[in-house]
Amino acid sequence: MRLPFYVSSILAVPLLACTPSCLAQIDDAVRPDVIAGTDIITTFAGNGTQGYCGDGSKATVACLYSPHGIVSYKGNLYIADSDNGVVREVDSSGIISTIAGDYPHRDRYCGDGGAATAACLYYPVGLAFDSLGNLYIADYDNDAVRKVTPAGIITTYAGTGTAGYNGDGGPATKADLKGPYGLAFDSENNLYISDYGNHVIREVVFKTGVINTIAGTGVAGDTGNGGLAVNAELDGPVGMYFNTTNNTLYFADSLSFVLREVNVASGIISNFAGSGKAGNLTGNKACSSGKATAANLSVAVDVVFDTSGNAYISNYFNYGAPYGFSEVCKIDTTGAISIVAGTTSESYGGDDGPANTALLHDPTFLAFDASGNLYIADTDNDRIRKITQSQVTDTPAFSPSPGPYPGPISVTITDGTSGAVIYYTTNGTTPTTSSPVYVDPIPINETTTIEAFAQAPGLAPSPVVSATYTLSTAPPGSTPTFLPAPEVYGTEILVSLADTTAGAVIYYTTTGTTPTTASTKYTGPIAVSTTETIKAIAVAPKYENSAVGSATYTLVGTPLVLTALATGISTTGATLNALVAPGGVSATFDFQYGTSSTALTSSTKTMTLSATSGRVDLSSALTGLKAKTTYYFRAVVTTVGGSASSAVGSFTTE
Repeated sequence: MRLPFYVSSILAVPLLACTPSCLAQIDDAVRPDVIAGTDIITTFAGNGTQGYCGDGSKATVACLYSPHGIVSYKGNLYIADSDNGVVREVDSSGIISTIAGDYPHRDRYCGDGGAATAACLYYPVGLAFDSLGNLYIADYDNDAVRKVTPAGIITTYAGTGTAGYNGDGGPATKADLKGPYGLAFDSENNLYISDYGNHVIREVVFKTGVINTIAGTGVAGDTGNGGLAVNAELDGPVGMYFNTTNNTLYFADSLSFVLREVNVASGIISNFAGSGKAGNLTGNKACSSGKATAANLSVAVDVVFDTSGNAYISNYFNYGAPYGFSEVCKIDTTGAISIVAGTTSESYGGDDGPANTALLHDPTFLAFDASGNLYIADTDNDRIRKITQSQVTDTPAFSPSPGPYPGPISVTITDGTSGAVIYYTTNGTTPTTSSPVYVDPIPINETTTIEAFAQAPGLAPSPVVSATYTLSTAPPGSTPTFLPAPEVYGTEILVSLADTTAGAVIYYTTTGTTPTTASTKYTGPIAVSTTETIKAIAVAPKYENSAVGSATYTLVGTPLVLTALATGISTTGATLNALVAPGGVSATFDFQYGTSSTALTSSTKTMTLSATSGRVDLSSALTGLKAKTTYYFRAVVTTVGGSASSAVGSFTTE
C-alpha cells in the first residue's frame, strides 16, 4: 500500500493479464440482490488476484489491484482501481469495463483534453459525481483532481501536478495539492478535497473555480475542536461525506484516530467519533466500544450515511491476531457503535453468509447504492464486497391514533411497503398469517386493542404493533382564545392562539372554513397582513373537540415593502425581487432602477394590487445591463390615496 497510515505492507506482485484460464472462471450465475431479513455479504467485483484483467466480463472474475474509492451513480458502481491506475465501471448487469486511465501507461500524468481511457492516472483514490454527471477522480500521486465529462473527456479540475500547498483564493487549476485523497460534493456542486499530505480540507467553489482551505492549518495535529476549522490541526484527512440534511462535512482524520465534522455554515469543527487513541492491545475492537466516542479508530478511512441518519465507517488495525482487526462499523443516531462487517482476523471469507462474521482485509472506501446496499472496498483482498441490507416490511400505521374517544370510531390500518398484506387481531392474541387480513376500516364500538403486522412478498415481516382505543363519554375542551383581540388594525399583526385545556393541540384555518384535525396545527403566532378570519378548535386527550372559535381581523392602512433584493446577477442581467403587503387597500407596485442612487429613471413590473392581497412575492428580470456596473433599484408600493412605502437596494454586474 502507498499511504503512510497503512501499518502493514504487502509484497509487490507482477500485474496479470487475464489468460484463457482466467476467463474460464467466469460465473454467469446471478447473485440475489435481496435476501430477506439478513445482512448478507457477497463479492461484487474482483477475483482476489492482484492484476488487471476481465474487462467486458463479469466483475466477479475481473482482476483488481488495491481498489479504493467507490461510488454508485445511476445504477452503476465506479471503482478506483488504484494500483492499476484506472477507474472501472460495473454496470447494472454486472459487467466491468475501464472508463478512465490507460493501464499500460499508469503512474504518470497525461491525457488532458482527450479521451479519459487514453489518459494517465497515478494511483487514483477518491471518486465523486457532481449533479451534472461529471466524474471527479482524486489522482493521488499526480497531486491533482481530474474531471471526466459524461462524453468521456478528461481534464484537470484542481492541482498542477506538483506537490505543494499554495494557491488559496485563486483558480483551483493553479493551486498545488499534496496527495488528494477523498472527495465530496455539497448540494451546490462545491467540491471538498481531503488534501492528505497537507493535512487540510480544501473547497473548490463550483461557480467560480476558486479554491480555499476550509479546515486545517497545514500543520499535522489534532487540536481545535469547538473552534473554527481553519484554525484546527488535522492529521492525514482521508475519506469524506457531505451530509446535506445538516450542511455538515464529515471526514476521517486518519492519524488522529477520529472522525471529525465541520458545520459549513458556522465553520466550527468537532469530533464525531473516535477516542483519539490507536488500536489497543487488549482485544477490544472499535465496533465493540459501546459509544462511538470511545472507539479506537485506527485507522479510520471513510464515512458514509444511510437515509435514516446512521453513519458507517471503515477502519482497521494491523497488529496481527488476536489484536488486529478489519471492520466496518455502524454509528446509530444515538451515538452507539456496532459491527456491520469484519472480525478480528484480516483475511477473506464469509461470502453468502452474515456480514458481521465475514473476513475483510484493510477495508477502505464505502458507498451506498439507491437500494440501500452497502459496498466495501476490501482493499488488501483486491475485491469489492457488497452487503445486502435487511429488507423488512414497513411497520403498519393506525388512523386515528390510539387513545380515548367519546364514541364509536372506525380505525384504518395502512403500510408503506408495496404489496404488503396486513394481519390483525382484536381479541388480545398475537396475530399470525392465519389471522384476519385487513381489508376495510375496523369499527370500534367498545374499548379495543388492535394488534397488527405486515408482510410483503420476499421481505421479512414487520414488527407486531398494537393500538388501544378507549371509548368513553368525555367533556368538551375549552374554546381557543385569540390575542390581540379581533378589531381594525393599520398594519400587519401577529395573532397568538391559546387554550386552557391540559394537553390541547390547536388546529386552525384562515380561509373561512371550519377547522378539523386535518387543518394546520398551531405552532406559533400567525402573521395577518390583510383582512381575514381565523377559526380554531382545540383537541385534547380525554376531551371532546372544543367548539370552533372565530376572530376577524380587519387591516387597513399604509402598504409595506417587506424585503427587496437582487438575485441571479450576471454580466448583463439580474432579477429584482420584493415582498410586499398592500395593507388592506388597493395599491400599485413598481420596480425602478438606474445607475444613480438619486435618479432611478427606468421602471419595470408596474402592476395593481387589490385590497384583499396578502403578502405578495414579486420579481422582474432585467436584461441589457452593462458589465461591472453598479445599479440601484427601488421597490415602491403606493395606495390610490398616495400613501407609499419603498425599499432601496443595489447590485453590481459581473
